Amino acid sequence: MLCPNCLQDMVNVDIDEDQRYPDTALFYCETCQLEQIVRWDTGERYLYQKDDDGITFQP
Repeated sequence: MLCPNCLQDMVNVDIDEDQRYPDTALFYCETCQLEQIVRWDTGERYLYQKDDDGITFQP
């Protein structure tokens, strides 16, 4: 998975050890610190970035 911001490879973060959400994955870009949640079953993607002021969601 490539970061939509900087086009670098994103790291797949294991958020679902119990496999309760098998169609959901979390990816993290170490370059720009952008996180992306992907729901494979619906194709939805949620982008957000953590900073000192909290979390900023990307459109």
